[in-house]
Order: sequence, then C-alpha cells, then structure tokens
Amino acid sequence: SYERLVENFLNKVTLFATPVVKMEGRKVGAYYSERFVNYIDVAVSYEEGKIKSEDLKKHNLIAYQRASKYLGDKFLDVSRTAKSYIETPGREGQINMLKLKRVDYVIGERNILHNLAKTMFPKKQLHTNLTLKKWDLRAGSHSKEVMDKFNKGLKIIREKGLIDQINKKYGLIQ
Repeated sequence: SYERLVENFLNKVTLFATPVVKMEGRKVGAYYSERFVNYIDVAVSYEEGKIKSEDLKKHNLIAYQRASKYLGDKFLDVSRTAKSYIETPGREGQINMLKLKRVDYVIGERNILHNLAKTMFPKKQLHTNLTLKKWDLRAGSHSKEVMDKFNKGLKIIREKGLIDQINKKYGLIQ
C-alpha cells in the first residue's frame, strides 16, 4: 500500500521509493527526481457526467486508504457527510463495488482506476466525473548520488521520447 511505502521510506527502511509526496519526504530530508508521471486523484463512475465536489455528499463513495487525510479539508468534509463513505486498500474491490452499483463513485488515481476497470470490465466505459487533486509526486531517495543517477537516466529517456512511448503503450492519460 502507499501508506506502507511512505512509512518504510520515512523510517529509511527503503532507500528509494516512488511515488513519494514531497511533503512526506521533507520530514527526513529526502532528494527528489524530476517529474515524470502525472498523478491525479479523481471521482470516477460508470455513469457519464460532470459533478461538483459538494455533489459527492449525496452519494455512496469508496476511496483509497487515508484519502480523507490526503485530499484536504474540503474532501475531509465530503467524507464525513457523504451518504456513505469507506476507505479500502484494494482497487479491484472498489471497481467491483462500482460495477455492482454498491457505490456511486470511486475516489482514486485516474490512470490506476481507468486501466484496472478496462482490464476487469473491458466492455464498460469508466468516466472521470471530477478532478479532486493534481499531485506533485516524484521518486524520492535518501541518497543524493542515487537520485542524481536516476535524474540523469530520466533526462536521457525523456530526450529520446521514451516516456511518451511508455505512456502510449500503457494507455496513460496525460
């Protein structure tokens, strides 16, 4: 889970981790990579249509663990006042609950949810109904030398257009 990854990184059990939120790494003086992937938390549904954040309160929601902590005060209010709100670690279960109409929206990272839904239910179209937060996630390391090497390699593959190829190959939404 992301929480375990961050905990291990902050406790220096893990030398290098990705993705890491800068606010977490500041606690231990970590070094960061350049940005190389977009992480955007969204509300998704099999129903098409745009909604507003306050509209989420009228619905049954499921989110990743600690989403109410990570998504800020406005979302914390939504989580406390929604028709129903739960946080679980398993994305597959979240998508299943959405498919079975046990929840109205799944809250999570856009690419993870879209790709998982496409794999699990290829004939159904998942829709991004609301963008909740654009993250500044990067790789983090406790070693400046390791991060310098990573950034050097990242620069090379970016210049060769390989990041765009990877995004296209895996159907990442940019």
